Amino acid sequence: DTTIHMLFVFFPIDVIWVNLEKKVVDIKRNVLPFTPWLSPKDPAKYVVELPSSSTKFVKVGDSIIFNEA
Repeated sequence: DTTIHMLFVFFPIDVIWVNLEKKVVDIKRNVLPFTPWLSPKDPAKYVVELPSSSTKFVKVGDSIIFNEA
């Protein structure tokens, strides 16, 4: 499950959900502090949390390159 919450997060963030093929399946921008629950529109394997306004050039369907830790 890739549902997240913003409880006790004190600043806005952008959130990207990415599937197994490392394609963006959903984006929420400028998520405000203390937002209760956020889930992607489509199934996702990964959640990427970034500073607010970091995703202005990212769109659903884009490929993301990263190494799994």
